[in-house]
Amino acid sequence: VFLDRDGVINAIVFNEDTEQLDSPLCREQFQLLPGVVDALRLLREKRFLIFIVTNQPAAAKGKTTLGNLYDINLSFIKDMQRLGIIIQDIIICPHYERATSQTKENFLIKNCDCRKPKPGMMLKILQKYNIAKDRSFMVGDSFTDILAGRRAGIRTVLIGSLKCDFCKMLDYGKPDMIRSSLLDFAEQI
Repeated sequence: VFLDRDGVINAIVFNEDTEQLDSPLCREQFQLLPGVVDALRLLREKRFLIFIVTNQPAAAKGKTTLGNLYDINLSFIKDMQRLGIIIQDIIICPHYERATSQTKENFLIKNCDCRKPKPGMMLKILQKYNIAKDRSFMVGDSFTDILAGRRAGIRTVLIGSLKCDFCKMLDYGKPDMIRSSLLDFAEQI
């Protein structure tokens, strides 16, 4: 099971500097959504390997450092290990196509093959772990997650509700499943 992170595993945070909803920029902002621990435990009990594939352009945009982004993920993995839940791998795409006035880590500015909706992160994991596409799922809360899953050739699961503007971005093709939460997906699969 390939999982997006923000909005699926953890809550989106309000960034007071930009006055917008955003990804957590430090460990203190990272809060698991309700039911996530139970969902991850259930997926593991059902013998699924869990992979996190997440776009994290905040360092490229100068909002935080790449080190902070890795600290958030490492802390999450360790917290799950303490609970007996193994996250097989976590891959981030730290890239962004253009610099901002705050960009400090210029090597992160590039057009890559890993930023969703491109399937690069999933294709890398599929190959590295010799994963069967027909037994895999991409679970996310955005059209980029669904498109990336389709492009990788795996089934897609939308967390949340399908809105008409979302359908337009997917050329009116629905995800394979729509579930209210990660726990709802884990219980149904």
